[in-house]
Amino acid sequence: MALYLLPACLLMGCNGKKVAYPNPINEEWKLLEPQQAHGLVGKTQPLIPDVGQPIAFKALVKQSQSSITGNAREVKHVYQGRAKFEDVIEFYRRRLDMNGWKMGSDEHQDNGFVLNRTKGPERLRILMYPQGDRVTVVIMIGPIYNVPSGAASPNGPMPNLNLGSNG
Repeated sequence: MALYLLPACLLMGCNGKKVAYPNPINEEWKLLEPQQAHGLVGKTQPLIPDVGQPIAFKALVKQSQSSITGNAREVKHVYQGRAKFEDVIEFYRRRLDMNGWKMGSDEHQDNGFVLNRTKGPERLRILMYPQGDRVTVVIMIGPIYNVPSGAASPNGPMPNLNLGSNG
């Protein structure tokens, strides 16, 4: 009888609870470590300094790009990490406010959340969505159209183009 229960027990995890894989990886096969404290801590040198990046979040290099067009940055960065979805939303809300981004709209979308902000000649859109034990963050910065040609240069430093050192 015990031999018949063993396979069923192994398939169910013995107590019938779903067990999450302890160390998920991102889409580029990098290990995603969980953050232990309540809330998220930002990197001291994030890839986009005036937007921020949680410590345990890694850039998906193949899906990210940066350039400058006229007086605004053109950025698309994709990050993945392990955190509570609500903590990721709150992290970016706080960081954007601290770095002078003006409030736009916050939107609930299908399976995610979007923050829209502006600063000088630039607009920012951050899409966040949970995928099992990880959260994916897509950051897009681009020009606001109809900005006078005499507008100041880009409002923030150019993102680090060496995404491979994002470790």
